Amino acid sequence: MTTRPEAIALISGGKDSLLALYHAIRNGYTIVALGNLHPPLSSKGSDAPVDEYGTTTHHPTSSPSLGTAAAVSDELDSYMYQTIGHSLLPLYASSIGLPLYRHAIDGSSGNAQLNYEPSKTGANDETEDLYLLLKSIKKQHPNVVAVTSGAILSNYQRTRVESVCSRLGLRSLAYLWQMQQEEVLRQVSRLGLEARIVKVASLGLDERWLWEQLGDAKTQRKLGMLKEKWGLNPAGEGGEYESLVVQGPGWRGRIAVEESERVITSDGGAYWMGFTGARVEPLASPPPENQELWAAGLGGAEEQNLWDPEFEQLVEGITEIPQALDTTTPAPISLPLSITSTPTGVYNISAPSLSAAFEILKQFTPLRNITFITLILRDMSTFASINSEYSTYFPFSLPPARACVGSSRIPDTLLMSASFTPSTDGTEASGASVNEVAAPERKGLHVQSLSYWAPSNIGPYSQSILHTNWWETAGQIGLIPSSLTLAPPHLQPALSLQHLTRIWTAVGATGRGVVVWVTREEVVGEVLRCWRGWVAARLLAQEQEEEDDFDGDQGVQRDLAEKIMVVQTTALPRGAVLEWVGYGSDREVDEREDDLGAEGWVGRGVEFMFGNGEWKGVQKGGQVFVGMDYTVEEGLGEAEGVMVVPVEKVWNVKGERVAWGAVWRV
Repeated sequence: MTTRPEAIALISGGKDSLLALYHAIRNGYTIVALGNLHPPLSSKGSDAPVDEYGTTTHHPTSSPSLGTAAAVSDELDSYMYQTIGHSLLPLYASSIGLPLYRHAIDGSSGNAQLNYEPSKTGANDETEDLYLLLKSIKKQHPNVVAVTSGAILSNYQRTRVESVCSRLGLRSLAYLWQMQQEEVLRQVSRLGLEARIVKVASLGLDERWLWEQLGDAKTQRKLGMLKEKWGLNPAGEGGEYESLVVQGPGWRGRIAVEESERVITSDGGAYWMGFTGARVEPLASPPPENQELWAAGLGGAEEQNLWDPEFEQLVEGITEIPQALDTTTPAPISLPLSITSTPTGVYNISAPSLSAAFEILKQFTPLRNITFITLILRDMSTFASINSEYSTYFPFSLPPARACVGSSRIPDTLLMSASFTPSTDGTEASGASVNEVAAPERKGLHVQSLSYWAPSNIGPYSQSILHTNWWETAGQIGLIPSSLTLAPPHLQPALSLQHLTRIWTAVGATGRGVVVWVTREEVVGEVLRCWRGWVAARLLAQEQEEEDDFDGDQGVQRDLAEKIMVVQTTALPRGAVLEWVGYGSDREVDEREDDLGAEGWVGRGVEFMFGNGEWKGVQKGGQVFVGMDYTVEEGLGEAEGVMVVPVEKVWNVKGERVAWGAVWRV
């Protein structure tokens, strides 16, 4: 029997953290310990043993009781942790039957930036209390490999958990990330969690809501009505309410609190509960020891809906992609070396090693200035070792977005070729070192947790980085997000496009365009079909959302549909058959220019051009990408600011083979 990997469950007592625990079990993990952060305790203290990290340990007991608890909750105002009802948390060890480790929140929100870097804050940041807690648990449970958390929408919480996990060599599991809030409540009911509301702080919620059961259908309907009326977040993600789970699947006992032991306090329109006592009531029959049975109410991991509705339609009836017809390998080419040092330049570097390429790059810009990298390897079998070395150059929270491909066109004398896009904010500094911070705080998305949303990016690169109002989005391949396993080839075109569109939605990218890398010519037709299908679905959704007459403006549809270039290369990471790379504006541009003629089309935020014959180094608003099949070689890499990428073939939106294609922002 395969041994299941061990994980720590971070719990606050709230529904989200407990639901996340069960999703980790559903995805093959065994929970061996619970972790909790709490406000500094009063003089009553605790008789639980304390280790050198300041962590207390609570083991399951046969007849646990709190005795006298604080009547008025000493809740802590924390950006990071839910602490309401924390006085009941020691009972969770006996309720669930797992050791509970607790650490006081001694720090404050020392670093309020969304993306957390420990080097930029003092030791008194509350995130460092989480570090000490997990370090302590890891010492007691050396086989743990992952940590669960209940983050749904909070980048602030997620990035801090990811930072701590990265430093301790643990994987962050955030299976609720980006989950629809109504779905969160449905799963609370389906799983059978008894989650009670213990604090309300929103219009439409008053003290009558306290101790209501969130799994109750009537309660969920009332929350839905408040969403319609006041815009309330039904799962409480806006801080509208907090919950406390008192029973769940696999528990040995229910946490019982009599009505006389619940004390209500109010302040400024908020109402919350304190507790004068509580106990664990053992269940009549023992729960199953097999944790897989605890999560049975969620269904198997394979039952998690992988698709958004429009993408589910795209894959209906698709069972395979034709086998490759053209198996010839293009000959290596003589790569041009283009190094520019202007603030708007793109650095094209071919080198015999990754370190050599970065040494050249650091002569012209600090590595923190780089926002996007196209990395082309001569031999994709070197991907793992190069990726490990690559990550050492970007030890900060928002590393550049990246596309990585393999190409037999790289000559044997070189290991790789890369194009580096630097920030254009004028902060470049010649000779700056890798650790030098020259660029201002930048904006981006770097999700390193496993979830059902989109593939995590562990360490080396971000999903998307904002560069002068321009979102540069990393290459997306067809990985199943919850397991990071590669989907069957016929599902990869739609699945990897779904990943890209979910990232665009998360960052707010508009005026979108894509460059799609394929390893087989037979994939091109399916790529174009998926793109056109998504465009049509997007236009229909826009029509329904705006609730006005939609005249089927073919100009709009053409504008969207033609923002695509397909290029062929030799290999992609994990053996994927294609990879989508996205470009988009951070703002709406209302005016669209008209047809450029036969060679291209202007769209909002991104412009494409295709051609045959000689490449003329067109300069329009800062070139960002040029893909060529190298039947045309005149002037390659000479134009300032051009990212020149060697490819085997190029296709336009009509599926026509062309000599070259270019995309730039407008």
